[in-house]
Amino acid sequence: MFDAVFAWIQTRKDFDAERVGYWGSSTGGYWAIKVAHTHRNRLAAVVSQGGCAHYAFEPDWIEKAQWGDYPFELAETLAYAFGKSTFEEWVEYAPRLSLLKQEILDQPCTKLLLINGIHDSVFPIQDYYLVLEHGGPKIARFFDAPHMGYTRETRRIILDWISEQLGART
Repeated sequence: MFDAVFAWIQTRKDFDAERVGYWGSSTGGYWAIKVAHTHRNRLAAVVSQGGCAHYAFEPDWIEKAQWGDYPFELAETLAYAFGKSTFEEWVEYAPRLSLLKQEILDQPCTKLLLINGIHDSVFPIQDYYLVLEHGGPKIARFFDAPHMGYTRETRRIILDWISEQLGART
């Protein structure tokens, strides 16, 4: 999917293919971490806000998350997003999505900013600690907040960081 997007960007004269960034939130944050590693040469900077990488796909966390911010529906919603239907199908399928098990996290990556709340009940903050322990250095900002770390500062911090990394022109 991302190959097609980057190929399209290359055809556009109104885009600077050297200054491409990606900001993914929640499940999009999972893809942000993955693409920061798998397509690192095509991205100048990536933000993963409230994403996941490994522990969120373990049966214990899946069960615990059913009682969090999205009670009784999170596993089924994620199952549906990945082509499955039920809680049981999600529990069986989810572990193969682990970026640790896929050996992605130890690959080099582009500049990566991890943003989340330390009280996230959707995806565990431990996933971001794991990402920080693997591969090259990354930048992180965690807030005393729930899923995705929303505070009055969060969006400004992200936008300022992206602008700095992409060399935004004024």
